[in-house]
Amino acid sequence: MPSTTTRKVVYPAKALNRLIKGLRDQTVKAEGELNSLKAQVALLEHVQSLKGRRNLSQKDIADIMSLTCWGNLAFCCSPKKGCPYFLSACECLGLNPSEVAEAKENAISQMLKGKTHE
Repeated sequence: MPSTTTRKVVYPAKALNRLIKGLRDQTVKAEGELNSLKAQVALLEHVQSLKGRRNLSQKDIADIMSLTCWGNLAFCCSPKKGCPYFLSACECLGLNPSEVAEAKENAISQMLKGKTHE
């Protein structure tokens, strides 16, 4: 008949302290990641509430722009890439993504006029 007693695992004090510290560190990291995710969700909900508004404040526009990777539509990729951050920001601002891309292209062309050496 097998023994029904369970064996108690005894950890050396140093090993136990390392284990406790490791778990605390993981907990702090996980809490930080969770807080970051909560902040992102709050921002997305705020920006979603701005969608379709006619009169946006400068802060509203800045909040919408913060959806993008670089914080401004000027630095975004082409709409052909289908980036959800760019497309969402355009949608919330009531802008046509293709027109934004065209405006960026025109602005660069204007900046480069007279810079060519032919």
